[in-house]
Amino acid sequence: MRSAALRMALVLAASATLTNAARAHESRPLYIEVTEKAPLQFLIQWKIPPSVDIRNAPEISMAEGCATPPGRAAGSGNRGSVRRQTYRCRTDPAGTVLQIRYPLFNPSVSTLVRVSRQSGEKHSLLASPEQTEVIIPE
Repeated sequence: MRSAALRMALVLAASATLTNAARAHESRPLYIEVTEKAPLQFLIQWKIPPSVDIRNAPEISMAEGCATPPGRAAGSGNRGSVRRQTYRCRTDPAGTVLQIRYPLFNPSVSTLVRVSRQSGEKHSLLASPEQTEVIIPE
């Protein structure tokens, strides 16, 4: 009777461990959508995968020459797993860097970036977990 209870306890412990391991290796990427809303005005939205702790939520920023509009702090609209930020650029940001910064550590997730221009042109990019910068296509 005792050995049956011990076996059951071991099976439960093993299954709990495997369940946590499966959650730890989330394969969903960080998803970033860059949408040109008007000439030189961009909305960046990003969805943080469940494997990334909200305290380590990444901040996404555009290159120099692009700034948040006056009266709106960088990072506004940042609640939950979907974040958004509006930028106004002095020049077209094509060929410049979109930066991904994790405040605590890089959680080793890939990044999928979709860029939609006002012209209807669309681009999709996949960055490896080590990449913290993505070049906006020309």
